[in-house]
Amino acid sequence: MNERRVLVVDDEADILNLVKMLLKSHGYMVAVAGDGKEALKQVKIFRPQVILLDIMMPEMDGGDVVRELKKDPMTSQIPIVFLTAILKEGEGKKGAGVKIGDTYYPGIAKPFENKEILEAIERIFTR
Repeated sequence: MNERRVLVVDDEADILNLVKMLLKSHGYMVAVAGDGKEALKQVKIFRPQVILLDIMMPEMDGGDVVRELKKDPMTSQIPIVFLTAILKEGEGKKGAGVKIGDTYYPGIAKPFENKEILEAIERIFTR
């Protein structure tokens, strides 16, 4: 299977649509979820190779999603990139990350440039 599948999770519809269109226009297969619970369902159905994940969402935030994914051997190795407005001041956009448990995940600060999304995803697929 040569498809490059990305799941985008964000509670802001504008962000979901923007990122979905951007990734599709660059040849990625894209599924979207508007909250953490929907993300966990989509992971089982869509089987993404990468997840772009917002941290601040109602009911189940991005940290909760990561913790659930890490419990399951089938989903524990899916690379995650956080797409969030809450990266700490001073971290800057390059190399910033989000710590969940003992693990740092790469992060892209909102507002973002399209190039940042594409570069982060491509880094994962070319590892």
